[in-house]
Amino acid sequence: METLVEGAVEEALRDGRGEAVRLYVAACAERMAPLFVGLRAGVPGREADLDLYVESVSGLWLAHKPLADAAERVRWLKRFPELQPDEEGITGVADTYAFFAALCLRYALLAHNSGNADGCGSFGGTDPGGR
Repeated sequence: METLVEGAVEEALRDGRGEAVRLYVAACAERMAPLFVGLRAGVPGREADLDLYVESVSGLWLAHKPLADAAERVRWLKRFPELQPDEEGITGVADTYAFFAALCLRYALLAHNSGNADGCGSFGGTDPGGR
C-alpha cells in the first residue's frame, strides 16, 4: 500500500534536481553509516574503508554542487569486500547489513554526482552490487 508521504517523496525526487536529490541521498547514507562503521570498526585492514565511508557521507551533505571525486569514491567502494562477488553469497547478519550500507553509499554518491535520483541506476547494470 502506497502512503501519501511515499508518493510525495517519489514525486519530489523524480521531478527534483540538484540540491533536493543531494540532500535526500545524504540523509539516506547518513542513516546507514552507523551500520557500516559499527560493524567494520576494529576489523584489521578496514581503516581506509571506514575513512572513505565517513568522509563520503560528510561530503554528501555539501549539496550545492557535485562532489569532484565522486567517481573515484565509487571506484574505491567497488573494491570493498562487501561488494565483491561471492559464490556462496552473503550469509552472515553483520555482512548483510554492511553490504546494504556500502550499497547505499554507492547509490548516494552516484545520485549526488548526477543530481538526479534516476541516474544512479544506470551504472553497474541490473545487479545492485555493480558486479
